[in-house]
Amino acid sequence: MDSLLSNASKNKYLTNGDEKRDNHSTSITPYQYRTTIVNSQQSNASTIPVELFHYYLLFLNRYTSYRQLRATSLVDEILERSKITILEYLENNRVSTVELYQLFQHLILCATTTNVSSEFKKLVLQKLKPKELLPIAFQYQILLSLVSLEDDIQLGLISWICRQMDKHLLSIKILHQFYYLFFYIATKEGEGPKKSLKKLYQSLVEILVRMTLLGDITPHRVMLVTNLLHRHEYGYLLPLFVLYCRKDPETIVPHTIQILMRSYFIQLQSICSKNTIAGSKETFLEDIRSLLTKSKNIKQLIDSDNSIGYLLLSNTKNYSQILNRINRWVSSNLEAFLHDQKNPEFIYFFITLQRLMEYTGESLLSVDTFLFHYLESWNGINLRPQLVLSLVSYLSNNHPWHLIQSKVIKPLQRFYLKTSIITFKVSLLTSMINLLEHWFRLNNSKFNNNPPLFKTPSTDHHESTTKEFIKYFSKFSGIALIDSSSHPSIQYQIDRFFLVVSNESDYL
Repeated sequence: MDSLLSNASKNKYLTNGDEKRDNHSTSITPYQYRTTIVNSQQSNASTIPVELFHYYLLFLNRYTSYRQLRATSLVDEILERSKITILEYLENNRVSTVELYQLFQHLILCATTTNVSSEFKKLVLQKLKPKELLPIAFQYQILLSLVSLEDDIQLGLISWICRQMDKHLLSIKILHQFYYLFFYIATKEGEGPKKSLKKLYQSLVEILVRMTLLGDITPHRVMLVTNLLHRHEYGYLLPLFVLYCRKDPETIVPHTIQILMRSYFIQLQSICSKNTIAGSKETFLEDIRSLLTKSKNIKQLIDSDNSIGYLLLSNTKNYSQILNRINRWVSSNLEAFLHDQKNPEFIYFFITLQRLMEYTGESLLSVDTFLFHYLESWNGINLRPQLVLSLVSYLSNNHPWHLIQSKVIKPLQRFYLKTSIITFKVSLLTSMINLLEHWFRLNNSKFNNNPPLFKTPSTDHHESTTKEFIKYFSKFSGIALIDSSSHPSIQYQIDRFFLVVSNESDYL
């Protein structure tokens, strides 16, 4: 444990105040714990103080020594109360990086907490919700700890990692450096994985599928997965093998595996073709509508690629009501954010909104209106710059050019000239390239009579706005080169922009 979470790491994650509190906590006795519990319950029975949460973590870590020195009945009583309180706190609160570090140090990765069952640790991981992006060094500490954990805790932590990937709180680049470790755990031979851990192994394979690159597909790995698939208890590896075959068409597939793959694709087709079966289309849409009875469930619908994908494939006019509901949900959250921009919870909404726009490839009028208001006052720091620039990439060109130029382009140009950070300049130019590609897609969809998913203004500014934007960028590119002293990365982005233009001969 000490080798994984060293004192140097601890100093990095704990502030001075936290260190003092931790050192002071070493002298706390079980009787002082009980006094703290009584006082906290008298002051506010519905809220668990953060200090009490920290005390309980420390108590779990030192339970054995307390039990040897104090009354065992009192210590055991506090032990049970500690577990209940920690779970209640995690159920109702997101934890900071400091608290997350303490949880891993005193509980999840601690080998001395023999009094805490693996089931309790898995419950903690299920309820554990970080507030913010985890520091890079801490991500490495968590991933390195996978080697020394018991199987069920190991897979519980992997399931937690999978959930944090969905929320963009863990870096997929860092995870990819541990590809060999995830692959080893997924293909570890023996009697086969326990049935009770099947879902956790599926989460492990999901992580592998999401970060597999062509270079990861080696003959040894293909052969190992092929051999394991002949054993039914390793059937969870089939999605990974299918991905290997897609990325490397030269992969040889044995006849028995071909039969498994056929049944796998038949199951996928039966899910995706619900609208071809009489009555099942309406049943599916009713299931989606039931999800939308509460606005908080809309996030669940969008975050699940399967649900939103089936909705878009349902090919029925009835789903327009659901899309309108999603649009209203986006509008209300954007309006709420403008009135309370300091609320950190909104970051998760913007991540979900980014997923929605990337998945549908559509512009939203409510997002356009939000950008027109927000970019004029944006300081370039609030939210995450990448999130804001990704929303800009899906701005509609069905607005007059003078409006887009004054409300969006000029504020971005101001940021470009003010900052000296070359990565931000490159990101801004990339968003402009993505915006142009998006506008070309919108123009082609309009030409092919493909109606947009979400309602858009009836005015027709598509072509004129696109041409004016290209003219603007032709002038701005010269300013950008002078400002960056012709930096190679800036030159490359400008070349990319005009390459996109050259592919659309109508705009030359």
